[in-house]
Amino acid sequence: RSKVKDERGRPYAFSTGDFTSQIQTLDRSIKGLEASFLSFTLWNYAARNSNRRGDLWNDEDLSLFSRDQQHTEAEINIHSGGRALQAAVRPYPMRTHGTPKVLSFDPLPKSRPFTFTFTTKAAEYVGDAPTLIFVPHFQYPHGPEITVSDGTFEFDAANQLLTYFHDAAKSEHTVSITHAAADAGPVA
Repeated sequence: RSKVKDERGRPYAFSTGDFTSQIQTLDRSIKGLEASFLSFTLWNYAARNSNRRGDLWNDEDLSLFSRDQQHTEAEINIHSGGRALQAAVRPYPMRTHGTPKVLSFDPLPKSRPFTFTFTTKAAEYVGDAPTLIFVPHFQYPHGPEITVSDGTFEFDAANQLLTYFHDAAKSEHTVSITHAAADAGPVA
């Protein structure tokens, strides 16, 4: 039974255009939640956010979006205006056919490694219920390199969805993802 355990946010206090500190802080916070398999709500989105006035509420500046960082129209680039998206937009298991054991993602190196390990018991195996993993184009713009420990997978790039069918004869399963063009540089 899922429960939301935490609400997270990170003040931006924009002045230099360098969000490295916010990316690192947000990434550390989310890694802790992911390692414990806890659900969370990432706070917040304020459509009228500006560098000068923040979120227009209580002098806070927590928004993942700011018009002052928007350099192209949203129709052209849905991520335009985003702040610290390197930490916020992450691959994650949407549905797991088993019990999660390890979940890790590192948005900082060019390879952006993601690992998800889960276990199953033969008695729990019911038909062809797959494990579904969201694989964001934002992190893997040149495509993901996907490796699975067993079974088969299908990747639907248009829907950013990895469908993994594990081998029922095995009890532990691992999905690993890296950026196909690790030398392509950081995500913009």
